[in-house]
Amino acid sequence: MEQQIHHHFSEDHSRSLMKTATYRTFIVAMDFAIAYAITGNIGISLGFTTATNAVKTVGYYAHERAWDGIHWGKRAHAHPVADEEID
Repeated sequence: MEQQIHHHFSEDHSRSLMKTATYRTFIVAMDFAIAYAITGNIGISLGFTTATNAVKTVGYYAHERAWDGIHWGKRAHAHPVADEEID
């Protein structure tokens, strides 16, 4: 039986979603702190943070998935694959 090599170049959607969630959590806290520092108003800061971050989260995920299709800067990690995994 000849051993074949499988090259993996992309991320699972679940990895992109987790990266999106952790990044956005950090950014939401920063955005709120900045908005509150400028306005001194919790209500305005929460409204601004909620609205802008809902849109930014979708944008970040789309950006992450688009970059997953670009092979520049990626290294192929070869590993053997059994014949029955190839089908």
